[in-house]
Amino acid sequence: MGSSKLTCGRGTGWYDQAHSETVLESMDFEFPHSDQDNVWRCISGGANVLAQNMQRQPKTKLKFNAKVTGIEAVDTMKMTVWSQSAAQVLPSPKTYQGAFNSTSLGCMKEMNIKANLNYPTKEAMRSLGYGPLVKVGMLFKSAWWIYGLKDFNITRGGLGHSDLTTRTCV
Repeated sequence: MGSSKLTCGRGTGWYDQAHSETVLESMDFEFPHSDQDNVWRCISGGANVLAQNMQRQPKTKLKFNAKVTGIEAVDTMKMTVWSQSAAQVLPSPKTYQGAFNSTSLGCMKEMNIKANLNYPTKEAMRSLGYGPLVKVGMLFKSAWWIYGLKDFNITRGGLGHSDLTTRTCV
């Protein structure tokens, strides 16, 4: 029975990334999945479209263009959120049955969060950061990679790693 070895090399500055993150990323991008498991989605129009569509669901309408300054867990099913619009001098509280916080880590660090969070969650909020990312999209007149590469035609998506600045290309 033969043995196979899997080596993994990632970009500079990923020393703060957990080993489990590296394994999960490898599973996402480097191992074959059935077409049903490997479905990528795009939100046409950007992430704001998601928030606008979410606004249609809850009984209490979402509040846009306001800065959240604090979130407090009052009870098991009760959250108070302090927000402030440009016209307000002081933040105003509003109580909800739950809160969905999807802000960036940098903005969340500025919020006064009063919740019974365990130590690992607090540590993650304090120490996590973002890796460098660039998304590039190109429009071609034809799908030359499918038909124009002779014996090297590309018919499925894939992933490549490099020690160049691109690091990972999907």
